[in-house]
This record gives sequence, structure tokens and C-alpha cells, in this order.
Amino acid sequence: MRNLLAFRGLDREERKATLQAFLMLPVVAGAVKLRGLQRVQARLAVGPESRRSSHVEPVRLGHLVNRVAAPWRANCLTRSLVTWWLLGRAGVVGDLRIGVRQSDQGLDFHAWIEADGLVINDRSDIADEFTPFAHPIAPGQRFV
Repeated sequence: MRNLLAFRGLDREERKATLQAFLMLPVVAGAVKLRGLQRVQARLAVGPESRRSSHVEPVRLGHLVNRVAAPWRANCLTRSLVTWWLLGRAGVVGDLRIGVRQSDQGLDFHAWIEADGLVINDRSDIADEFTPFAHPIAPGQRFV
């Protein structure tokens, strides 16, 4: 009930973005498992003809995606790809960042989105915990 009240408290653009994120999260998660990051990111890339303006602030958009990701148990990469796609549709150029850190179990990886120097869907200091790759991950980019 609380989630429904929170949803009803959103404005029209925020509700639309929330619904899009809720529907896209399982699709993107499945697609990454079946097709891989490169193909999915290339498919989600938004061209200039598909962009529209939106008054939803980028950080708010990241927050909305993270909130609706819980029922799907979406990982950081899935949440970041959906946030990146929604930002692109809103006319905001974002960068997919992947960072790494050493842990007792080996290497841990984490994904987030940055736009205009701001972390959009994570803590602002996430790059202090996970060392980001030198360059953002671009659609179709090879990692090796």
C-alpha cells in the first residue's frame, strides 16, 4: 500500500519513467544473460531521433529505477543499463562505468552511470570504493 501511495505521489513524467523501468528491468536482465553486455547496450543506445526532453532530473531518475528494481532483484549492471537507456530517451548523455575492487573472494565488479561528472544511480563516492576502468563502457566496445 505504501508503494502505491508513493507511486501516486509522483508526477506524470516520474510515473511514466517508473513504469518503463519496472517493465524493462527483467527484459534487460534476461537479454544480458542471453546476448551479452555489448549487444544489449548497442540495442539500448538511443539515437537523436528518439530523444525527447524530460523534466525528471537525472539523479531522481536513477533513484526511481533503483526503487523499482527491488522486486526483480536486479543487479547493478541491469539497473545501470535501464537508467542509461532512460537518460538517453530524456536527452541526457550518460556513461556506463564499471569499477573493480579486491576482496577476500577475489575481484568484485560494480556498475553505475555518470552524467556531467555526477554519479546518477549510486553513491557519489562510489569510485572511491570501486576503481573505475579508465574509460566509460560504450556500446559495442570490446573489453579485451
